Amino acid sequence: MDEIELEMYRGDSFMPEGALEIRITDVNGLPEDFTDATFRFAIGANEDITEDTTNVVITNGGVLGTVSIFVPYTEMEDLAVGDYDFDVEATWPDGRRDTIIKGVLSILSDVRATPEAP
Repeated sequence: MDEIELEMYRGDSFMPEGALEIRITDVNGLPEDFTDATFRFAIGANEDITEDTTNVVITNGGVLGTVSIFVPYTEMEDLAVGDYDFDVEATWPDGRRDTIIKGVLSILSDVRATPEAP
């Protein structure tokens, strides 16, 4: 599996321009069938991994082999500037679990400082 490298500004939604859509194929190059699969998203640095699907929206593309991920800014705003590992796991109806997406998310500094009033 190839690793995905993404960048975003601190406090923005993960992916601000819409959901991150990934197409997954099987060993024969055909779209993976995600019918009835469930997903979970995890992000963290070193041993501090947060697994949270409460406010994470993961859309299952079924037989199209696509997975779309959107994480609202409220879940991302407390992450400090730096690099974080993330992944998405699929759990299949037969109980099997596979990591289908893995990558590094770089949180970039934003301009959040408010100037003092004169």
